[in-house]
Amino acid sequence: MDLGEVKDVRAVQINFADDKIDVPLPGERQGERYIDPSQHKTRWLLEASADGTNYFVLADKSDAETNLPHDFVVKEEGVQIRYLKLTVFEVPYHQNPCISGLRVFGFGNGEKPSAPQYQAQRIGTMDMRITIEPQTDAVGYNVLWGFAPDKLYHSCMTFMPEQNIGALVEGETVYVRVDAFNENGITEGTVRPLV
Repeated sequence: MDLGEVKDVRAVQINFADDKIDVPLPGERQGERYIDPSQHKTRWLLEASADGTNYFVLADKSDAETNLPHDFVVKEEGVQIRYLKLTVFEVPYHQNPCISGLRVFGFGNGEKPSAPQYQAQRIGTMDMRITIEPQTDAVGYNVLWGFAPDKLYHSCMTFMPEQNIGALVEGETVYVRVDAFNENGITEGTVRPLV
């Protein structure tokens, strides 16, 4: 993976997936479900580099005795890297490795996006439409809503300037905030009641 430039990486999440998995089923079972008592392992090596030539070990799970299909590597002090390389040695049932996500957390080298300008409009008794003025400095938006200005417990991430959300309670006052984000951080928008 190429991050595009050297960045301050604080964590990496690796998500393995089952793709066309061929699991040997036991001879005696009830229906299609059974409990597999055997021990499986997920083993891998994660390497990093700032220049794409000189790699160092970021995390080594090549001898792991665990099966963690969603593993998380934390580097609290941060590591200055641009490239990541993942080598998978073993997954359960000796299947072909399949990665559903390789997520990198940290800090970019630029500025956070500007605060988003948006409209929140009720379009039914339990639906709302969020319309965001597109920003060149934002990658996407987090729409948060709730039943009090300080209790925005529901959220939806979108990469589009318009988002319909159908998860409201009929008759309740709803408050909305839209935050803009990019690889450098999150900028909170203004909380306002849904009209």
